[in-house]
Amino acid sequence: DEGAIFYKKYGLLRVYYLNPMIWSVGKIGRFSSQDLEDLQLVFKKKPPSWKKLIQIWSKALKESPASSEKNLFIKRAEYFIENYGKEIWKQNFNPDKVKQFFKDKRELL
Repeated sequence: DEGAIFYKKYGLLRVYYLNPMIWSVGKIGRFSSQDLEDLQLVFKKKPPSWKKLIQIWSKALKESPASSEKNLFIKRAEYFIENYGKEIWKQNFNPDKVKQFFKDKRELL
């Protein structure tokens, strides 16, 4: 499964961890201060492709049932992009370009 990454095997037990980009969907959904700290810590350590991340977030929105929470998720994701993007993806990161990509992806789904 693309969402789970094999970590280790202990006898018959196989241990996996959740792909950080998939994991981030729940973090954006909850959006507590601890969630924001977790996202920054994990993404700064190994920045994911922002394009792939936006595709995953857009897919999560598409697959979610109709709800007012969807608009809140979009606002939270855009806030994260705007306020933490350069810190994670460095100087050439353009939050406006990424937010437009996010909008375009949502419209295509």
